[in-house]
Amino acid sequence: IWFWLAMLWHALVDAAAVYLAPLVGALAVEGVVAGMAIVSLAILFGLRSKFGTADPPQVTAETLPG
Repeated sequence: IWFWLAMLWHALVDAAAVYLAPLVGALAVEGVVAGMAIVSLAILFGLRSKFGTADPPQVTAETLPG
């Protein structure tokens, strides 16, 4: 489901850019896209706490091949 939600969000950002470009101009569209990028970061950091952080496996000289 996360894939489809991400695809829907991306389509929404693209649609907003295409729809607003002739109405308000390129600079304003960049502002809208930047605002949506900030919302994307908020979603990212909000979901980060939901799923927790996993400790990556530690690589030592003994575990390296060769």
